[in-house]
Amino acid sequence: MKLLNFTPHEITVFSGEEVIERVPSIGVARASEVCAESEAINGIPTVAKRYDAVVGLPETKEDVVYIVSLPVLQASDRDDLVCPDTGPDSVVRDKDGKIIGVRRFQRREQTYKTEEKLRKEIVAIERTLRSIADYDRGGWADVYGLCERMKRL
Repeated sequence: MKLLNFTPHEITVFSGEEVIERVPSIGVARASEVCAESEAINGIPTVAKRYDAVVGLPETKEDVVYIVSLPVLQASDRDDLVCPDTGPDSVVRDKDGKIIGVRRFQRREQTYKTEEKLRKEIVAIERTLRSIADYDRGGWADVYGLCERMKRL
């Protein structure tokens, strides 16, 4: 499997204390941010943020895995993306605490992706059924109940 790095930094992978792979950056993929103001905490502004459209990433290729940042990973539904796992069980730091590498990558959780797609499909079906019910109230009155049951899936 070929690793291509689309983060702004070289990625160093360790096994124990030994470097097993260095993957230089060959480009930078970015995810746009969508922010909505949220309730301030003790007068400090807060936002609700999600990551949206990804730019700077090539198309999927067979036997290629792309290393990207966590926001890019979260914004995409592609299965060929990983990001460095900087959690405490994976991160490698120097004596000053600076991150110098990782022991593993992380993928987007497949269950989350599947549930997210299912929710989107349910919303689309619900919109269609509601528009049908609005058009013909007589024959489609129980469609609203079906929509409510689908939301609970």
